[in-house]
Amino acid sequence: MYTFTRAVPEDAQSISDLVHTVADAMENKRLFYTASMSPSMCLSAFERGGIGILARDGEGRLAGILLTDVPGDDEENLGLDAGLEDKELEKVMHVEYAAVLKEHTGRHLQQNMMARLEEELKGSHVRYLMCTISPDNPGSLKSALNNGYRVVKTMEKYGGLLRHVLMKQLW
Repeated sequence: MYTFTRAVPEDAQSISDLVHTVADAMENKRLFYTASMSPSMCLSAFERGGIGILARDGEGRLAGILLTDVPGDDEENLGLDAGLEDKELEKVMHVEYAAVLKEHTGRHLQQNMMARLEEELKGSHVRYLMCTISPDNPGSLKSALNNGYRVVKTMEKYGGLLRHVLMKQLW
């Protein structure tokens, strides 16, 4: 049994720690880009309107996180890669990080965190959820596709790492 709650700024350190724990346990470090992850990055994302979703196990221990950010008119807005018109770019939210501890994988936590995020966004200005996933990360790709995302482009990102750019239109 897992619970899914919205993160608060005080969760920034725990979010960062979990992301780095998941990345450190991965054999192929190129699958999960974590260079920008830090508690201050989390806090900045929250200040820009980003949302964090926490998955906790039955004993209240953190099992997974999902962190979003609002890119606005930043040149890194994935809506540019998808060919969105300028007026649509302000409606984009990035899913920056989705991470689940190894002992909790296979329990659909990523899909459930994404569903909870969409509940949080009902009635908001966000029209497009976007993310990047390595083509060599079939688990994350399958989870995103099962949640209604579609690959809009495959390109190099983050200093030469090949990534699928995915988008889900909410309304």
